Amino acid sequence: MCWHLEIDFKSIALRWAVGCSSSCDTEHLIAMIDIKLLRENADRVRAAIATKKFTCDLDTVLALDGVRRAKITEAEEARAAQKAANTEMAAMKKGSPEFLEKVKAMKDMAACAKELEAEAKEADVSFQAAFLEIPNLPDASVPVGKGEDENVVASTWGDAAGEFPHTLPHFDIPWFESRIDFARGVKATGAGFPFYVGEMSRLVRALVNFFLQ
Repeated sequence: MCWHLEIDFKSIALRWAVGCSSSCDTEHLIAMIDIKLLRENADRVRAAIATKKFTCDLDTVLALDGVRRAKITEAEEARAAQKAANTEMAAMKKGSPEFLEKVKAMKDMAACAKELEAEAKEADVSFQAAFLEIPNLPDASVPVGKGEDENVVASTWGDAAGEFPHTLPHFDIPWFESRIDFARGVKATGAGFPFYVGEMSRLVRALVNFFLQ
């Protein structure tokens, strides 16, 4: 979802709109992707991603999730078997042939468990890397559109469509560059996102809080 904001500082007229399109810079997001939702309803996740004009290989993510879960199960079973064998060994007479045989078996079991845990960790890392590529899903209330022209006006305050004789283009405002620094923003991000400085940063924060409330 993107917020489109138009402000006239002289008349304090404000208009904002919401919409979900491929040109959105900010999004109305849920907190995270629920892995259970992905496992049980991948088509729903796939459709939600498509509304944002994103593509994502969910089949690969699900396959990596399956490998990860299998490896974790194998590692846990190996550790459980090692623990059970350790309990059995504790009941044996130290130095007996059975005890010495169990010691040897325990070393093999420990090495196997360690190897399986390493494989489980590697599988988890691969899964997490792919899982994090899934974009957050748009809220169901966000209208779907092809661009900003199809955004839906959620609220208006003041005469946003009126004439404002005192308005100026940003490059004619004397204090603009000292409050909205595009040059530093481009240098830091490589895109057209400005640095908000001083009073402007507080104004932007206040507007974000206003929209969230």
